[in-house]
Amino acid sequence: MTHLSRGIGLLGIVLLIGLPALAQSPAEEPLQNIQVFPAGTTRTQLLSTMNAMNESLGVQCVYCHVAGAPGQRPDFVSDANPKKDIARRMMLFRDKINEDMPAVLGAASSSTRVLCSTCHRGVPIPRQIYEIVFDATAEGGDPAVGLAKFEELRSQFYGGQSYDFSELALVELGRRATAQGRTDDAMAYLLGNFKYHPNSVPTYLAIARAKDAKGDRAGAIQDLEKAAALNPGDERIGAELARLKGA
Repeated sequence: MTHLSRGIGLLGIVLLIGLPALAQSPAEEPLQNIQVFPAGTTRTQLLSTMNAMNESLGVQCVYCHVAGAPGQRPDFVSDANPKKDIARRMMLFRDKINEDMPAVLGAASSSTRVLCSTCHRGVPIPRQIYEIVFDATAEGGDPAVGLAKFEELRSQFYGGQSYDFSELALVELGRRATAQGRTDDAMAYLLGNFKYHPNSVPTYLAIARAKDAKGDRAGAIQDLEKAAALNPGDERIGAELARLKGA
């Protein structure tokens, strides 16, 4: 059995996930196949930590456990679901980070802990929004598919911490696409941002850079002038206009 150096109140990531059915089990029933929790862990502590895991990953018991027959609770003892071993490894990985934290941060580490929610933020596999949108665009062969995926995730997760839906989310997508030479995709992402942020100065700036990269200097200047009208004192805009007009 592997013993963790921290109490489970600090773990925040656990082997099993949300076991409300176990709350009905007799208190004296021993916990089985518990490989990563400290010795002496109580059922109450186990349930509390697993419920936190459940919320942090946005999943239910059967994400890591073998589903039971209809009307029956999952098989919490079985190791047949491969995600259970992944959860064990992630627990140890996370705990190793916390063990090393004092050597990295010194005194500041006393109030800094890595929990499952630190990375997962309500989704089982944490990814950046630009990765998901880029993948959707590649699979669909059209940036409109990526934008549809963005809208789908925004409808589902907006207001939470799972993904970045701020003004700069699609701007960053446009910047990355421009840097990769995909200026048409960049323009689609950036123009799509006006649906949510119609007077976005960063969007106009990014559009100007995409047009400039595409060789449309006149169009770039027009968008920079629109940005300047929205934010007259922005030195970045003035510098960009001076560069393009003087080139």
